[in-house]
Amino acid sequence: MSDVVFEQRFEQWLRLTGLDRLDLEALARYALRSSNRGAEKAELLEEVIRWLQGEDTAGAVPPLLLDFLDEYTAAASRAADELRLVTNTLIASAEPEAGIPRQRARLTDREREVLALLAHALSNRLIAARLSISEKTVKNHITSVFAKLGVSSRSEALVVALHEGLLKNWVPNRVKSRLGGS
Repeated sequence: MSDVVFEQRFEQWLRLTGLDRLDLEALARYALRSSNRGAEKAELLEEVIRWLQGEDTAGAVPPLLLDFLDEYTAAASRAADELRLVTNTLIASAEPEAGIPRQRARLTDREREVLALLAHALSNRLIAARLSISEKTVKNHITSVFAKLGVSSRSEALVVALHEGLLKNWVPNRVKSRLGGS
C-alpha cells in the first residue's frame, strides 16, 4: 500500500475513533515514561512519536503503531459489544408487565422528525437548523415527546422509540406526499 493511501486510511481511522495525532503522541510519550521494558521498547516508542510528528522513520509505518491501532480497535469492538448487551438488557427491562399492554405513543410528524434527529445525537441547535425552526420550538417538541413516551431523558426516549418501532422505516408525510406515496 502506498504511503498516500495509508495516510488517507489512517486519517479516516482517526476520525472514526475521535482521536488525533496529538492524542496518540501523548499515549506514546506516557508509555515511554512508564515503560520499564528496556531500550528496544523505548526506541520503538520514540519511532512512533517521530512518525506521528511527520518525521522520517526507518520504516514507512512503525510496527508498534500498527499493533496499537489493532489493540485499540479490538477494545472499541469489545466496548461496542458490551454497549449492545447493556442496551438489549435495558430494552428488555422496559418491557411492560404481563397483562398490562403498553399503548403505542402517538407522535406528530414533527415530533417523530425531532426524535429521528435525536437518534443521530444532534444538539437542539443542530435540530433547529436542520428543520428550520427555533431552538425553543425544538425544546417544546422534545418535552412533548418525553411526555408522550413517559420518559425523562433522550436516552430513554430512544430506547422506547426503538423498542416500539417508532423510527423503523419512518418517512415524514411531507416527504411521502412529494414522492407520491400515501
